[in-house]
Amino acid sequence: MNAVTPRSGHALALTAFTLWGLFPLYFRQLGPVDPLVVLCHRALWAGAAAAVLLLAFRRAGLLAWLRGGSVGRDLRSLALTAALLASNWCAFLLAVARGEVLQSSLGYFMSPLLAVALGVVVLRERLTAVQKVAFALGSVGLVVLASLGDGFPWLGLYLAGSFGVYGLLRKRLVLDALLASGVEVLLMAPAAGLALMLVGPADLAFDTRTSTLLVLSGPLTAVPLVLYAAAVRSLPYSAIGLAQYLTPCLQLLVAVLVFGEPLGLARLLAFGCVAAALLVTSVHAAVRARRPAHMPVLRPRGPCERPDRRALFGRARQPTPLHLWKPTDDARHAGPSPAR
Repeated sequence: MNAVTPRSGHALALTAFTLWGLFPLYFRQLGPVDPLVVLCHRALWAGAAAAVLLLAFRRAGLLAWLRGGSVGRDLRSLALTAALLASNWCAFLLAVARGEVLQSSLGYFMSPLLAVALGVVVLRERLTAVQKVAFALGSVGLVVLASLGDGFPWLGLYLAGSFGVYGLLRKRLVLDALLASGVEVLLMAPAAGLALMLVGPADLAFDTRTSTLLVLSGPLTAVPLVLYAAAVRSLPYSAIGLAQYLTPCLQLLVAVLVFGEPLGLARLLAFGCVAAALLVTSVHAAVRARRPAHMPVLRPRGPCERPDRRALFGRARQPTPLHLWKPTDDARHAGPSPAR
């Protein structure tokens, strides 16, 4: 795969997040099909598409990884992340089938905030004052939705939590993004095929249109992963973090304007709190990314304001104590040293 310029990287990232945001429109067409059957077809055909993509773009990297000594450890980690990703897909498909795309949108809005919480709990990271304010706003949104709405948004919270844990595990995995995503989907494919074999033939009898949509769900799943992996290699992570909010925004618009889901006062307040939290963290991250690197503080020395050499070059060389000083041959021929 050729090198991707930053301008092309922005286009690839926006395309990937746009496709993910419009996924509810596609999977709503499979409404009569059981979500678990849709999940199995999606994983099976995505595995076939991933195999083609890996052989086309990552053949050398795949062979080098298979010959390396970390295959077993990486496969165990990828099996766990594949299980989390499959459960996340299942929750999303369940939200679409039940007509609760707003919960899916809220979950992906909350995902960055839960990632911050996981960083504090698992990685022992410290929150800045801005991050504490943002996390408090997100928590207020959840409390408002649970108290004034139809109930606690468990489905959205699971979407956010599973994706947050997934990202945390993938962060610790030292492997190419496209290669790791392809292997993850390949690990899902055998289990998905076995599950479809165990389903009765009556549950797999679909018309031509439904069968075509099920088969195409695999490549449709793989294409955004490839675009995202290519964009990540050419863009700073802050730009990716800001672009990822396009997905829940599009899902929110689809849920309200296309599917006609009621927004309501409680959901409106919850989305407002979460949006305010994300705006605060995004502006804070953008300001920190543009801040110049910290320079050493130069302390003036004497009236001439000459910089301290220790601030620039480390600790200055200490003079040799007088009782340890031994004159060199040049010093002996040069006569006595001046009085100190």
